Amino acid sequence: MSKKKRRENRGRKKREAKAGWLPNAKKVKKFLTAHWVALLGILISVITGFVIYYLNTAEPDIRFIHGAGRYEQIEKKYRDGKLLTYQKGMVPFKNFSIKSGYVDKVQFTPSALTPSVAVEVLSVEKVSLGWGEQKSIEVRWVIIDDVESEASEVPGKRPFILEAQFFDNKGKQIPNESGGLDSIVLSHDDPNRNP
Repeated sequence: MSKKKRRENRGRKKREAKAGWLPNAKKVKKFLTAHWVALLGILISVITGFVIYYLNTAEPDIRFIHGAGRYEQIEKKYRDGKLLTYQKGMVPFKNFSIKSGYVDKVQFTPSALTPSVAVEVLSVEKVSLGWGEQKSIEVRWVIIDDVESEASEVPGKRPFILEAQFFDNKGKQIPNESGGLDSIVLSHDDPNRNP
């Protein structure tokens, strides 16, 4: 074989090797036509697996946004020697999960110097939060201050702090936006402060 023929054969083999790596449109079309049922079955299996995961395993990832909420005092009244202070708050939450959820429960813990203070949650707005949604949820509560047990104090003027812990519809405590489990702190002596 001559040198020229050998060079041509090498060049042809290189071109064929390069062309072998790229899919030929006719071959792809032929493959898809012959195996469309199998490919459709694989696609349906993947979608079904994702739907089963979404419905059974995925959980909402709701977090409260620190420093953006407001709360206010609605009214104060005396009943049976107790000072009842009704308050409401708008606390912003955001869902970081593809699974929707809502704020289900709120627990308040008063950290007062005296044990005569109790907090009762009256209502929690149960608004569904979808993926990436941010909404403010309204929470109403009453602070029950037994003023008869403290004759030396001016009723309703003792400063104390309310720690609020939020729970989602799965019973999991809601963290803040950075993932920490600290609580929102509300000061009873300044009802117009940002939590």
